[in-house]
Amino acid sequence: VRGPQVLATDTAVDGHLPNDNWWGDDLHIHTATQGGQEQLFELVPFADAGQNKEAYTVLHDGIERSEP
Repeated sequence: VRGPQVLATDTAVDGHLPNDNWWGDDLHIHTATQGGQEQLFELVPFADAGQNKEAYTVLHDGIERSEP
């Protein structure tokens, strides 16, 4: 029943979850290197993304792992 969680970016998320109508309460902030530059990614579970009809995407190839 529990497995890996797929995370996505959602343009409705801007440092916090949008409003009280947003279902789910998971917000993951992650810094990664993309194109040689550090970028901050605000990620929500894929199942929660797009619920406000905003653009969303899953990040995959091309993201370099940041060293802690």
